[in-house]
Amino acid sequence: MPFFGEMNYFWMVALTTVVTIERLPSTWGEELSIATGVVSLAAGLVVVLFQPSLPIGFVV
Repeated sequence: MPFFGEMNYFWMVALTTVVTIERLPSTWGEELSIATGVVSLAAGLVVVLFQPSLPIGFVV
């Protein structure tokens, strides 16, 4: 992805960190995966319901 400019390096590192922490055998994995799912669901609902002006076009 970085070679085609599809994603920001900061968000790539952040997403990789979240996935890595979720997979580690620690006590935070399950809580972080639930929190990530809730935040993703909320962000998706905001985009669908309010249709904010985003830098890329979505066709609904």
